[in-house]
Amino acid sequence: MNNETKEFTSGESLISGYEKIAKSLGFDFASHKSQFIPFFLGKNFINSQWCSMRKDPISFWASDMYTSSPYFNSTYCGVYIDTGLNLEVSGELSKRFSLTDIFAKKTGDKFIDKNVTIKSDDPEKFRSLLDKESVLLFLDIWKRYQPVMLVIKPGEACDNPQYQRSKNTIISIQTNKWIEPEELPSFIEDCMYCISLIIPI
Repeated sequence: MNNETKEFTSGESLISGYEKIAKSLGFDFASHKSQFIPFFLGKNFINSQWCSMRKDPISFWASDMYTSSPYFNSTYCGVYIDTGLNLEVSGELSKRFSLTDIFAKKTGDKFIDKNVTIKSDDPEKFRSLLDKESVLLFLDIWKRYQPVMLVIKPGEACDNPQYQRSKNTIISIQTNKWIEPEELPSFIEDCMYCISLIIPI
């Protein structure tokens, strides 16, 4: 298939599946697809598409951007919760790997330090939001939908544009692929429960 006419055939079927799931769960649904050639990429093009499912305070956001330049490609999706609060902490939680995370900063909690890695401007405050149950559930989600990470950010720094005018803290669980539609209800439910263990929804 010619790159200049690449179609999101798989993406289109995913979006169709997402729309059916959104209706069954009572979520508002929106999606968009475009292709354009920005001046700074010369003859290169960008194919982009996204879809959104939302029922406050929860949203599911999936984004895919494909270009003929590998430096601009991006695919991810995730479940996002608006906490309605300013938790005054930002960071990421990921599964710990002994080799890649050998120099990661320790929190002093043996269970957390053995199983996950925290990257944060305030690791101690980030750690205080976690307990053994939430970490175990996060690791279970990682096992089933790997790779995933849990992200805490203010809305204005969030990669979900629905929140970028908000100063509230947004907690999300994200993966670098699009979840298959048949797995989406359980993915949303699992992520919601995990986040609810960190901050009541």
